[in-house]
Amino acid sequence: MKNTFQLPFTANSFRVDYKRNLTVPALLENLQEAAWTHANLHGAGWDDLHRHNTLWVLSRFHIAIERMPRWQEKVTLTTWSKLPDGITAYRDFELTDEHNNVIVKAASVWFIIDARTFRIQKIETVMQGFPHNETQHVFAENPLKLAAFECNETEEIHHVKYSDIDMNNHVNNTKYVQWIFDDLDTNFTTTHSVSDLQINYLAQLQLGNKYTIHHKQLNDTEFLHCIKNAETGKDVLRLQTVWKVL
Repeated sequence: MKNTFQLPFTANSFRVDYKRNLTVPALLENLQEAAWTHANLHGAGWDDLHRHNTLWVLSRFHIAIERMPRWQEKVTLTTWSKLPDGITAYRDFELTDEHNNVIVKAASVWFIIDARTFRIQKIETVMQGFPHNETQHVFAENPLKLAAFECNETEEIHHVKYSDIDMNNHVNNTKYVQWIFDDLDTNFTTTHSVSDLQINYLAQLQLGNKYTIHHKQLNDTEFLHCIKNAETGKDVLRLQTVWKVL
């Protein structure tokens, strides 16, 4: 496939769950790493943006999982950038096994923000000359914008910890999803496997911030989840999941 970047990796023991499948946070880590590396190769990486006091910000993800890589399985993650639109950048991913079967598909939406004001910047100046794939799309539509929803009340307050913080000095995007999965009923997660995720990143949490986790079950296999800033009451992340019975 033209204008793509490939990241081979192995499902190592410290990135799989007790079922010996790659975890969702570990999958997100590899998607993020492939995106960063591809951007770095074409002058739009962390260092390039940092020189202009700007940052990449992940806004949305849609991930469809046929199956997760198994422990010690060697897989290849292919990613490509699509045509940007004003202030919005788009990136797709395919994860294939050793027989070239697509086992995971993902689409993502990104913005560039000013690191001091957090205002969204125009994409064109950074993405000029960046290789795009104009015809290859893993989904017919871009990742969904999830609406706010009435969710369960919770009295449990969590605190952002040192290990949650990344090199941009805020909670890494993989951590939010990990928090939600860790908060789910283990009787459910031991008998089900997630097959589809729509993720909306809405705001940032930093070290010491307080947050709450909320869930709403739509039916036997579909859920809505959110993480709220406990001090402001505003949503930091919204997540929609679909599960299948093992």
